[in-house]
Order: sequence, then C-alpha cells, then structure tokens
Amino acid sequence: MAKTKKLTKAQRTLVEEVENKKDYIAYDSSHLYAITDIPMIFDAVALNGYLAPPSKAWEDFDPDGEPLLERKTFASDNVTRFVFRAQTVPDGSVDVELSVYEPDFPSKKPVLLLGDRRALPQLEIIRALVARGCIVFVPDYNGCDKQSATVFPPSLSYGKLGEEGDKLTSLGSTPQDTCPHLYALIARRTLAFMREQYAAKEAIVVGIGYGTELAMQVAGTERTFVTAVGLLCGAGYPEYADIPKYPYKPINLDYDKLGFIISESGVSFMKAYPHPVFTAIGSNGTRSDVDRLSSLKSLVRGSFTCSISYQYVDNITEDSFHTFLLWLDAAFCYSDFPTAPSTTLDVNRDGSVYADIHADPVLPIRSVACYYAYGEKNHKTRIWRKVVSETIGIGEYLARMTFGKTCDDLFFYSETTYVNGMVCTEAPKYFEMKDYRISLAPAKTTSILYRYGADGTGNVNPSSEDAVIFGSPIKEGTVPSGAKGALCPTCAMRIFVADSAKNAKPVNILQVDSYSPENYHPLEIALTCGSTGTTYRAIKHVPTDYYSFSCTQFSCSDFKDETFRPLTSWEDVATLTILTTDVVINKIMFI
Repeated sequence: MAKTKKLTKAQRTLVEEVENKKDYIAYDSSHLYAITDIPMIFDAVALNGYLAPPSKAWEDFDPDGEPLLERKTFASDNVTRFVFRAQTVPDGSVDVELSVYEPDFPSKKPVLLLGDRRALPQLEIIRALVARGCIVFVPDYNGCDKQSATVFPPSLSYGKLGEEGDKLTSLGSTPQDTCPHLYALIARRTLAFMREQYAAKEAIVVGIGYGTELAMQVAGTERTFVTAVGLLCGAGYPEYADIPKYPYKPINLDYDKLGFIISESGVSFMKAYPHPVFTAIGSNGTRSDVDRLSSLKSLVRGSFTCSISYQYVDNITEDSFHTFLLWLDAAFCYSDFPTAPSTTLDVNRDGSVYADIHADPVLPIRSVACYYAYGEKNHKTRIWRKVVSETIGIGEYLARMTFGKTCDDLFFYSETTYVNGMVCTEAPKYFEMKDYRISLAPAKTTSILYRYGADGTGNVNPSSEDAVIFGSPIKEGTVPSGAKGALCPTCAMRIFVADSAKNAKPVNILQVDSYSPENYHPLEIALTCGSTGTTYRAIKHVPTDYYSFSCTQFSCSDFKDETFRPLTSWEDVATLTILTTDVVINKIMFI
C-alpha cells in the first residue's frame, strides 16, 4: 500500500493563508501529499494555488440571514406547494419550488428529501415516508420538473437541469461557482424554511442518487440541526466510480479534480460527522462503489448502517428500503440500530475457506448469508455468490466458500436478516489470496446462460431508472403453446452470466428464445465486459411464431460498442441485459 507523506511543523512551508489547515492538507512548497478528509491514496500534484477546505466555502453564509419571501401556490389535504427565495444576486434571484407532504396528524418528524438530478423522488418513496408519520419536504433544486416554478437568474443559469456544463464536476474559479454548492445552498435554505414555517427543531436529510452528494454536504454544514443522514442509491466517492479501489495503488488526479474533491465532494463534509448514517446501494452500482462503503464508514463518527441489494445496479430492493424505514424510526427516537455482522476468514490446511460470522442477536434472526466474489476487481460487473450460513452458536455462524479457479483477490461481506424484515449488511472486505493454496471445486459449466425454471424467474434481476424497485416487476409470461418464460413489461432484465460465457469460443453463436405478439418485434441486447466495463449492443427484429418461441441468433461481431467496434470474444462478458421490454424470454444459450 502506498504511503502518504505527513510533514512535521518544521518541514511545512509557512504560507499564511493555508497554515492552520493542516487537518486538511499536508504539503511542502510545491506538492500536495495528503488529504486526511478522504481516505484515498493519490500521486502528489503541484500546489499551484490555494485548495480550500470544505468549511471555507460556507464560512460567510447564514442560511437564516435572508428573507424567504415564501408564497403558497397549491394546497390540498396533504400536499402544499410553496415558492421561496433561496438567494438574491445582482441580476436576479433563485426562486425554488418546494412541495411539502404531511400525514393526517401533526408530525414532529421532518425529513428533507433530495432527489436525483434527473427526476423528482418516486411518489412511492414519499408516500412510504408519510405513512411512517414523517412530514416530507421536497425542493425541486434544479427545476427538473417541466412545470416547476424553480427559476435561476442568468448568472446562475447553470443550476437548471441541462445547463450545468462543467459546473457539475469542475471547481471553476471558486468552490461557490459550482452546481453542488448552489444545490446545497438551496437545500440549506429549505432547512431554514422548515425552521421558520414549521418550527422544526431538528431534521433528517435523505438523498437519492445524486442527491446523496448534496445530503452529505448539507449534513456536514448543519451538524447541529441535521441529526441523521440517509443515503439511497449512492454512497459518496462518485469521482472514483470507474477506478477500482483494490488492489491499492496511487491515483492520478489533476489539480482541478483534486480541488473539486476537497471543496465540494460529499464525503469531504462527512469527516467526524457525529450522528447516524444509513446507506443502501446495489452490489453492482455504476454510480456508487460498494468497495468504498468502508471508506465512508471510516470517516463518520456516528453509527454507520448499510444494506446492500444483491446483484442490483443503481437501484435497491424493497427489503433494503424497508430496512431504511426502520432505521429512520430508530433515528428519530435516538434508538440504537442493530450492528452489522462482522466476518473473518479462516483458511484451513486442506485449502478450504470458511467465513466466521458474528451477527447481532438483539432481535430474532431469520437467516445469515455470506456473499463473496473472486477474480473480478471491477465492482460493476462482479459476480457475487451467495452462501447461506450455518448456526454454530448464539449470534455465531459459519459459511464455506468454494472456488472454481485460483485467484488473487477475494471480496466478501455478510448480511443478517431479522424476522421483522430488517436487513443489516456489513461493508464489503478485501482479502489477498495469492499467498494461500486454495482447494478447488470446479463448477459444472454449461452452455446455457439462462433457462426459465420452476423457481419462477430464475436469476434475472430488473434494471430500472427507479431508485427503489417495489415488488418484482419480472413476471411469468405464457405463450399460446403454453410454454412459459420471464416477462418484464416496465424495465430491462439483467442476467449475470457467471462462467458460461468464459467457456464460449468466438465462433459460438448466442441464441435467445423470445416471444412477442408483435410481429418483427425488436430484440435489443447489451453485453458488459468485466475487465473494461465496456458495453456492447445489438438489435434484431424477430418474426413472431404466433404459437411458441422464436430463436434469434447473434454472433460476436453483431455486438458493437459506442464507437462501433465489434465484440471479439465472449469470454470477458460478465452481464447480459435484455433491453426490450414486454418480451417473454425462455432460454439464452451458446450453440
């Protein structure tokens, strides 16, 4: 592991404007060596200017200092909409639309809900929060709703969805001159609205997707008022989403990117955050990295709870969301939440590998499972294997891992499911296997990637734009002949192809058995490669049999990446996604 350099006071160059910032920056006269806020290893870069710590951007800001000038624009029994003044600048003002959802009884559970950039939060999420007795405040911080009353003056026009330019991820001239700062300012002004209009004494901030970055920044600057943070479909470090955390190696960052991370990234504001933090993400997210949950956990001082949705990408399961609701109840009551299970590895002399798991028995436990993956550093396409653990004592469990090939890298985590539906997961861990001789039990390989079976939908997972997938959108479909398959009317279906693709040769053909009542229906498929994360797509129009499944065949060269380069080999394919909705899939195989 690369080591960062920590300079003594005598070694540091005394630069007046940064001298008392040693908690954030260790430096000499020309190079930046360590950011202690963010536990990340990186190469030294030239210190050409002042890199402001997170607190610097907010030192002169008073969220309660300017009149809100609020006005009510809509009211019903449980929903009220306001427009309030977030900021006044020389060429105009930022006016923000705010929706307030209230339960049928007076509530002392205020929640600030910050949605993703591209859409307002799901109504199902809002309704679930209201059903728990929360009063939910939803600001349209970037005018993503087409009918929104949120407006920006010309000098801050980059706040509007679609007008961000490089303000979304680049520092610019100052930290204040960025989208994250502007959106966090709007969120902090929403907290001021909650205090002034609803007499809120404290609040919990919940972020969804990109909103998790804003939630962390707001919580870090409002530590007295914000008593807990919930992060759904995001867990910080989005700047490193394409950079594997393991094995450890220096990360090259230019000055602008490093400045943005120090001043405006969400995790920069979470150092020593003293209150509870909850995060729920998919195990294979593209905008969140399950491996870096441990980094976020090391930053905060309050309790840290996570729930990982197995084989999900940028969304979470209903079970994970239910766990979040239970955590929310506990956070409002200042109650302790069950601690995450803790897993250690034992490698026996015979080469067998066991996971020793300690689970918190504070509540009756339904089951404990261990998830592990090997031979894949890319978290996006990693194939997780699940093992149900055996009980060996009160709160003590044992699970055996099996390996089909030698490997250097092992990733694993455990999950406790309680009888009340709560799912508590530990942050994934990393273990180097190269120094161990592991017994191998090669898995039986098959040319079949997927076959609809008696278990209903097999190993197919939905891939949706919704943050929370309520229920299972994948259903059983029946064709006129009576044969059955998997059908998803509303979203794509993703399959992790495990070892099947690794044994296929380039000359093999991928055959998909599908059915749709629409003649010559389009069948679009995406393949994602594990080592590079590159996605290849192919589409064919399928003539309908009108009685049973039609067989559609794809060669390697039928799949093209975004630059129209063809796929040359099947062996690196990790996931297969049926992008066409409302098509019944019976079998996918190599021939």
